Amino acid sequence: MKHIYPALLVLFAATPAIAQTEWERAIARGLETFTLRQGEGTVTLTCDPDRVFGSNVTNASLRVVFPKDPAPSRFVILASDGTQVSFTMTDGGANEVGVDALDWDKMVGILSAGGAFAFVTGQDALQFENVTPLPDLKC
Repeated sequence: MKHIYPALLVLFAATPAIAQTEWERAIARGLETFTLRQGEGTVTLTCDPDRVFGSNVTNASLRVVFPKDPAPSRFVILASDGTQVSFTMTDGGANEVGVDALDWDKMVGILSAGGAFAFVTGQDALQFENVTPLPDLKC
């Protein structure tokens, strides 16, 4: 799996400029969601900075649908600058309460910066280019 990452960095460098990729923003059950789509694949970040359902509980999550790998045990987020973070996949994604706080913050940093990044498993990858930054993201 380690050999996939350098190949993705080459893809990032070799891809010509394309139109801006916009996040789809919505509110679901009082929580702000941000979604990116690529064919059948989706990435949805749900943020709960105000602890909508209780002061001690966060409902923040990251859900990823990989068309070629519907039930991976792990996935990696790789930014074009080489920053990466790995998560165990539970029920289609990762919940903030179930992951290391530093890993969660690193993921939020990658996504909020926009630009180019990829979500990778052993059998599939969702690559996003020219993603609009989310500079005020609180997640």
